[in-house]
Formats: sequence, structure tokens, C-alpha cells
Amino acid sequence: MTGSQKSIGHLKITPFQSHEISVDWPGAEKTKPLQTALPGPPLYEQTSYRVSLKALGSQQIAIQHADPDIQARMVPLDPLTPDVLVGELNFRSQVGYSNFEVWVDGQKDYAFEVEVYPSKLQYKEDFEQMLAEVQEILAGLAFEYLRSTYLGASTRQTEQQTPLEWVLLFQHILNDLEAALRQIAQSPIRSLHRQNTLLPLHQIRKVDGSLRQAIRTGRGTGPQQLLANGVRAREQHWAQQVHYTLDTPEHRWIAGQLQRIRQKLSQILLEEKARIGHRPDQIERLTSFERRLAQLQNLEPLMTAGLGQSPGFTSLQLMGASGYREAYRAILALQLGLRVEGNALNLSLKNIAELYEYWCYLAMVRLLAETCEETLPLNELIDIQQSGLKVRLRQGQETRTRFRMGNDHIDLLYNPHLRQNALLTHKPDILLEVRKPHWPVIRAVLDAKYRIDATESTRAQMGLPAPPQDAINVLHRYRDAILDEEHLLEGIEPPMLARSVIQGLALYPYVVQNPQEFPQSRLHKYFKRIGIGAIPLVPTQTDYLSDWLKSFIAGQPWELAQTNFPAALQPALRQAASEGVLIGTLRGDYAREHLAWTQQTKSYYIPYINPAHGRQWRLQWIALYLPKELRPEGIGAVALRGRIKQIEVIERDAIQTAWPSGRSQQRVILYQIEAWEEMKPIPNTHELATAMTQNRWSTRLGLECASHLSELLLETVPEWQLYERLKQENIPFRIKAGKVPRLEEDSPGHACFEIDTGVQIRYQGSQGFELASQENRSLKPSVEKTIKAITHTMR
Repeated sequence: MTGSQKSIGHLKITPFQSHEISVDWPGAEKTKPLQTALPGPPLYEQTSYRVSLKALGSQQIAIQHADPDIQARMVPLDPLTPDVLVGELNFRSQVGYSNFEVWVDGQKDYAFEVEVYPSKLQYKEDFEQMLAEVQEILAGLAFEYLRSTYLGASTRQTEQQTPLEWVLLFQHILNDLEAALRQIAQSPIRSLHRQNTLLPLHQIRKVDGSLRQAIRTGRGTGPQQLLANGVRAREQHWAQQVHYTLDTPEHRWIAGQLQRIRQKLSQILLEEKARIGHRPDQIERLTSFERRLAQLQNLEPLMTAGLGQSPGFTSLQLMGASGYREAYRAILALQLGLRVEGNALNLSLKNIAELYEYWCYLAMVRLLAETCEETLPLNELIDIQQSGLKVRLRQGQETRTRFRMGNDHIDLLYNPHLRQNALLTHKPDILLEVRKPHWPVIRAVLDAKYRIDATESTRAQMGLPAPPQDAINVLHRYRDAILDEEHLLEGIEPPMLARSVIQGLALYPYVVQNPQEFPQSRLHKYFKRIGIGAIPLVPTQTDYLSDWLKSFIAGQPWELAQTNFPAALQPALRQAASEGVLIGTLRGDYAREHLAWTQQTKSYYIPYINPAHGRQWRLQWIALYLPKELRPEGIGAVALRGRIKQIEVIERDAIQTAWPSGRSQQRVILYQIEAWEEMKPIPNTHELATAMTQNRWSTRLGLECASHLSELLLETVPEWQLYERLKQENIPFRIKAGKVPRLEEDSPGHACFEIDTGVQIRYQGSQGFELASQENRSLKPSVEKTIKAITHTMR
């Protein structure tokens, strides 16, 4: 038994006959009531146990279990003498409470309950927190598991729920609620309470700094007395006493819910009495319900508890402790109008591999909601049907939740079916899709694997326990086989489908012991290089997944295209770098009027000065820089853009504006815009940016990837790659505008990178990067060789 495993398990026996039952297990005294939990054998998932059952005498014995596979493993030792059953039990990945019934000669003799603990999670922390989060996200709708079969739960929650429906449901759960509350009354969970009390000095057991200060300053009450050490002190002083109390948040919540239920019941009873033609038997039934509720409210834990706990309160104790979880489930079922199909609420055995898969998806939903600053999309997790509400999330059924971050559309799919035109249907557990404007869809597949390979060879190879090798290999298959039909590669005949899955991750339940263990592992480095890997994920450690989600959603397309399969993104990157953009400014004295005219006429014009400059004729976009006076934040930014639909050269006099023109006899280039659209602002706040008073050139790649004004000079993918690598290597530099190139297939860059050592770098198209200093000039074919050369000059 490992150090993390329990030495004592859970055992609860319920006799149905009058004869005595004894338990031979350390700590399970015969005098303790059998209906309460006793110390028992610790049982774990994925572990085989040899079990034998013998009846006294020659009686016929049988055992029953909700899982037919477990029940089938218990067989007679000898078919001719059915008084002995033997078998090898393995609960597989099912954890939680498991109930057995023992029958002797056709009569139920006794039942016993054991608890199966997870071996890959910390049971009282990660496992119960996983359950709590599933319950919280889905507003308490029951997720219950029997082997690999999902038994659905539906609700009848409406604003105008009829009293009859409510009473019928209340009658259905009242017995369970009563039994749960009486169990709480027998074994309540108390909490420590500290209270300041005025005590005689000789009764104060703990002398602390505050008491010494009170004695020195003469505080306290009563006459002064002389202490043994010669110090005078008053007879009584304030001291903190600690005692156990039943006034806990859990008891306050239950008491408050019972009060609401009783008020609801009393209201229905009054309405029923006032109704003409009411039935006496119905009045008597409602009155008996009210009496039973009053008796429950008089139980000591609920009488002692105060009121005022939030109706939305929840805790691990409320949903996990014996008695409390049954009361919580019954009250929540009544609140939501929960109707259970298949008697699912009676099941206590949960498939932890399936639960882990559900939780991983819901954890991603929660993290995405936080990242996108949106509320949880419960309407996409719960389906409205004629019979009520049904939880959509179930194995084998596709579920999609949608988010937005700015102009980006983000979809998270559970059990997606991705057959398309492929030979086979591909069914990863989770699929993340990000759609950015004017870019192909990018996808990441994630598989929740409740399996860990902790062998010494794996630790030596990966640097930490990892998912099994086949869990990583299947991610390669997904990335190779899932193709995108929406975006075909241009210029290829016949057309080819593009790979849109660019990253794949296995999620597995490992608790990282050292903060540097995972970042320094081969698993992490392998993923950074090729985009296939794994992330450890448990409820107490979600930071690694959160960091990856943020980087994937906010990641720039060229960064994602560097690794993995760039086929889906590279054509789009080349296209974005070839679409010219004019960053236009507004007239300083008439900025507000200029903006209004531009938006009303869907036009923008610039002087017609250099007819030979090809870039002004190859523009496809106009973006507008709005000065700080026109921005609610008080910071100037590029905030509007529009696609050009027509270019013409006209006389300035032909354009009617609210401001005078100093070039009335000159010609201008007039750009007609399809429509102006708001964009993610590019503010003029960065320390490298300068005040923008003149028009600038850029490309759509720079426009969509820039986060501040100076980054608009970065027009090509290689420039962005160099820019990111310079920042990663902490090399001091600044960007300035270089010679404006023509927009061609192999255009050089617009930006000039000035290193503090005096070296200037500029992208020269297919020739690579030119490094220029006072001493010499050289060409480097790649970003990495450029970085290496710069690092060498800084030594």
C-alpha cells in the first residue's frame, strides 16, 4: 500500500434479519451501531480483490449488485453446494460508494456498503472538488454513472410551476430528506468557534500578549489583586474561548432551505383550504407534510443554526459528507424540479474515467469564460425539451459551447464527430476551434486520459510521469487525418484539403510536485517544438491548461504556423502580407468633421503626388487613426478599417467637405470603401511608438497582429518572427520606418530593427536578413542565424 493510500476504508452494514452480525476488522467494535460507517478494508480502482462468501450450515447464498458485471463474477465454489460464493472483483475506474445485498435462502439478509477510492487522484481533494465543480457548473443537475452507461436526468423547472407538480415532487423526496436529516442529527459535523468572554483571572488558561498588555495598563474589571509575582491586576479580564458549535454554514443553509420549503408548503395549504370544493384528504396530506417538516426543523443542528446563508452556497462537506450530500441532493432536486429517469439518484458508483472526461471539458468551459470575460453558457449545456430540461453533456453526443473575444469566435466541442470525406470517423474527446477574421479556422484536439505511466523508464525519458505512449500517438493521427473542407489551398490542382488541427494535447491527472518539473520536462519541450504533447490537469492545478488556452486563443497566426502543419495558415499569411493597408490620419483642426464625412461618404482621399509609387494603387484596405480627442479612453488608436472597392483620381474641387482645401487645383486619389468596421484598437501607448501625424503604410498582416502603433511597421511574417525572437532573447532594440517597398510576392520588409550595439537589421525578401553596422554588412538566411549573429556581437 503506497504512502498516499488509506490504511482504513469505509464499511456500512444494514441488517434485515434479527440475528447478530459481527465485523472482524481493526477498529470495528461490535458495540457500534451497524448502520453507521465502520472502519473497513480500503478498496481502490483498477485493483483486483479475491472475495469469498460462506453461509452457515447448508443454506443457499446469493449476492446482488447494481453492476451486473460485478455480480456475475461471484459464482458458487461448487455447483452442488451453493453455500459458498467466490470471485475476483475489480471495480475498474468506478469510484465512490458501492452497495451489495446478501440473500440467504431467497430472503434479503443484510446489505453492506464499501467505498472505492481513486488511485490517481487525491480523494478528499481533487476527486471531491471535481464532483463539486461539475455540480456547480451544471446548477446541480445529477450526473450519475453506472458502468459505461449514462442515465439521464431531466427537470421541470418553470416560472409557473403548478402547486400539484411541486407537491408530487416534494412527496417523492420527503422520505429521503427526512432520513438524511436524521442521520445528520445523529452524527453532526461541528466547527470551532472563538469568542471573547469576560473571565476571572484564575480561569484564563492561555496568557498572550493582549492579556499582558491589559494587566500592564490596568484594564479589566473588578478590584485589583496581588499576583504571585508581585504584579497587581484586576479580578476579571477578556479572553478568547474556543468551543465546538453546530452553527455552521452547512447547517444554516439546510435550515434556510427547510424554512423556504415550509413557507411554500404553507402557502399551498392556505390556497387549498380557500379553494371551493377542496378535498379533506388533500388537506390532511398537506398538513401531515407540514408537521413532518416542523419536526425536522426542531432537530438540534438546525435549531442551533442561524439563518442568512446564501441560497447558492455550496461546499465539499455539503456535497460529500454522509447525510449532508443526500439532504443537499434532495433539496436541490426540489428546487430545480428534478425528475430522475432510470432511478439514477440511487446510484452511488461513479465511473471516474468518464467523470474526469466530463470535468476536463467543464474546466475548459470555465477557463474560457474567464478568459473571454463571459458568463458560463449554461443554455448551451442544458437542452430545453417538451418534457423539461436535459443535460446535453453525455458521452457519444456532440456538445458545442460558443464564446467571443473581440472579433474572434471560439467554439469548444465535446465528442465532436469529424467524418467529413475521410474514410473513418474521428472522435476526439474535445476540440477547440478559433476563427479569426480573414484567417482559416485553427483547431486543437484534446483527449482526457485517466491513465498515467509512472514507470522509471517513462520518468527518465519524459522527466515526469506521463500519459501512455498510445495516448500521444493518437494525437498525431488526429492531426494528420482531420482536414478542413472550408479552406482549400490555392493554386493546386486538383484541390487539396488543408490540415486545420495544429496542436494536440492529452490531459492526464498528475499532480506536479515541483514548479519546474513540468516546464523542464521533455513532454513540455516536445509540445513547444512540434505542437503535440500533454498537460497535467487536476482541480488543484489548472494553471498549465489556463496558460495554454490563453496563448492559443491570443496567439498570432504566424506563431501557430511556425510549428506543426503550416499548410492551412501559410497561404493565409502570404495573402495577408500581400494586402496593402493605408493607415490614414484625420485633419488636426477638423478631426471630428473629417471622421463624420469619411463615415458618411464611405470615402478617403490622399494627394496624388507620385504616380510611379505602385503601393498606392495596390491598396486593399484603409484604416483610420483616431486622435485621443475622439477616443473615449483618451488615447489615440487605429480603430476603424474598411475594404477598398474602387480607386479613382479626381480633382480636389469635386469633393465637398466641411473644411477648406489648400490643394483645390490638385488631383487626389479617392478610395471608395465597402463599409467601415470597428476593429481591435491599436493604441499609441507603447514606449517605442511616436506621435502619428502623417499617413503610414502597412499590410493586413501588420494591421491584424499589431498590439501598439510601432508594430504596424511589421508587414511580413519573417519580420514578426524576428520581432518575437528579439523579445524572447531580451535583446534591446527599437523599430523605425525604413524604405517603403513595393507589394510583391518576395517584397523586402518595411521595418528597420536598430540594436543597441549599433547593428541595423532589415528583411530583404528571399535573401534573408541584412545586418549592417559601421564595419560591415552581411546576410543571414534565417531568423535563428540572425539572432545568433546579434548575440555574438553583444558579447
